[in-house]
Amino acid sequence: MIKPTLPYRLQLCLRFMTLLSKLTTTEKTLSFLDSSQLGSVTKAIEQTVHAIIELDPIAVYVTTVRSLEVSSTTTSSPSSTSNEAQRQFLEILTCICDGLDIVSKLFGLISTGVLETKMIYEDLILTCLQMIKNQLDNTIYPLIEVNDCTDEITGAIGDAQLLLSFANSNSKAKHIMSRFLPLISRIIRRTHCLVQKDDTDEHAVIVLAYISMGSFFHDYNNKVTTITTTSEPIYTNITYYMSALNTYEHLKLVSLDMLRNVFGHFPRHRRWILEEILTSIGSLTTVDYRDNKRYSGNDKIHILSALFMQLIQCCDYSLDGSIQVQRTWLKKWELKVQKVEKDIVKRKELDQALTNRAAGVWKKGIESAVQNTTYFLEFLMSK
Repeated sequence: MIKPTLPYRLQLCLRFMTLLSKLTTTEKTLSFLDSSQLGSVTKAIEQTVHAIIELDPIAVYVTTVRSLEVSSTTTSSPSSTSNEAQRQFLEILTCICDGLDIVSKLFGLISTGVLETKMIYEDLILTCLQMIKNQLDNTIYPLIEVNDCTDEITGAIGDAQLLLSFANSNSKAKHIMSRFLPLISRIIRRTHCLVQKDDTDEHAVIVLAYISMGSFFHDYNNKVTTITTTSEPIYTNITYYMSALNTYEHLKLVSLDMLRNVFGHFPRHRRWILEEILTSIGSLTTVDYRDNKRYSGNDKIHILSALFMQLIQCCDYSLDGSIQVQRTWLKKWELKVQKVEKDIVKRKELDQALTNRAAGVWKKGIESAVQNTTYFLEFLMSK
């Protein structure tokens, strides 16, 4: 169970981030804040977010239900015990939702450039990303897998089904859980700024890659309604549609863009990312993906096909490990051109240097794309 002070601490952090977001819409700067005080506050936020990393709503709810089954035979007022258990469980869901909201507002400030990463506590970003990954693994994906299970429900899938049944019967739980996926998608969109920074922590990049990969290997059949309490598709009971797009499909599209960004900016991580994706494909052999498409106008493409195509195409995004290297070189080239504007000979030499540089970038990008494509095809052929 959670500590009694955690909901209060989360509310304080959420109010601070909300106030900060409102102030920056008019001030466009955080110069009114003392850097040392901001560091102390963000450290407190990190500690608060860290406290909900390991919160597992499914495990907590199942444990609560089983303890109630035991106590119902010995307690004279089982209804009061049940109400207290529900209250505690809803409190856990609220804590997770508040934590996601805090992270969303934090990355919103970072993505706009108002809040620089050097101004905040050093472990905050990694802790926030780890919290997102854990909630996807512990809560979202098990609930997704419930919908594909048409056989006897046991084990972890059965535990997830218990939670889903409760969420469908409790309007407050349904409302809270309906915010999880939209908030996570918003956070992933706002973390693109981290990929652009050369000083981003290596561990944060790895966690971000795992967050982006996970959604492609968990899917549901929206035609299955036999084990839900209503006639609606099972997972839409705790999500809603955004512009006629299911929130989980929206998460996939957001994750695809993020994974492509990571793949393009960090060449040293490409091979293991491909290995993880290709290895995980084996878990999809029993899943029907015929309705899982990414739309472009009137054209359709399989979401995994879109993923591989974009990953291969972005191999030429960087040289020597960073796009910033090319930008710095180009700025220096432009300065040299300004100095020798009237010297035709030197100008031709600079133009030739630019041509050679561009040709080298293109060649290395093509070679990288070919290498990754070859690895991809060889892996598939071996299977």
